[in-house]
Amino acid sequence: MGLALRKINEEIRLTAGQIIDESTRKPKIYYRLLNEKVGSERASFLYEGTIRVEEDDDLQRRWLIRAKKEGAQWRVSNYSDYSES
Repeated sequence: MGLALRKINEEIRLTAGQIIDESTRKPKIYYRLLNEKVGSERASFLYEGTIRVEEDDDLQRRWLIRAKKEGAQWRVSNYSDYSES
């Protein structure tokens, strides 16, 4: 199991059992690509995002996604989530 898949499984574990109903505040997420580097075998993409939830302050985040080529397909090999200060 790769690093990215382990991180996703951990996120699923952390949110398991959370009740989502009509009273749940649902976020709106806006993002834009800041930088991309694509080589023949590896690529990385840096995104800036704003997460908006009603009646709360916006959250500013950056996401770095790394991918590697396996055969003819690209697969996410890692991702990082950063708070903007």
